[in-house]
Amino acid sequence: MRPELCSIMSERIDGDLGQHPWATTLLGWWHQARGAAPRPLRRAFDPVDFAPILGAFNLIDRAPCGTLRFRIRGERIFATDLSVDPHEPVSLEMLQPSPYSALVIRDYHEAMASDHPIGWRVTVTVPEFQPLIYRRLTLPLSSTEGASDMLLVFNPDALDPAVRRITTMVFRAYIAAYENKPDGLGR
Repeated sequence: MRPELCSIMSERIDGDLGQHPWATTLLGWWHQARGAAPRPLRRAFDPVDFAPILGAFNLIDRAPCGTLRFRIRGERIFATDLSVDPHEPVSLEMLQPSPYSALVIRDYHEAMASDHPIGWRVTVTVPEFQPLIYRRLTLPLSSTEGASDMLLVFNPDALDPAVRRITTMVFRAYIAAYENKPDGLGR
């Protein structure tokens, strides 16, 4: 498969992600937690309150040099292994293939600069598969008052095991196209 036959794109959608119940709950939490501030402080997010969906979250921060890094990676989100210690911050530049990394970094910089949550629809197209469409909700946070340096990312589609299986197959084929492998399906 050739990379030029693959594509990835994102577009903004309503923050409730089509009235997804957990997205609606998160939006309510975000608005309440921020009060009069532009965005909530990171310490306002108590993982215990969201225990049933923790595997569908990523927490992103901005390093002093400006690089975006994973602080927490949801185990239900990743279709591919980053092959690094899950407890160490990892640059988003490590995501593969490079067009995917560039899209995520672009969207997350935009979301982090925002003073409001943003919903996204991401479409990945790979030959021999139906287009993969998934949603994410980005909620800007601050590590300290005044900072705009963290992002809580919720991917509700990662909660569905069937979607996770399809996501894994499509992303393996997508990555394989860029690595010039015959296929990424393990056949």
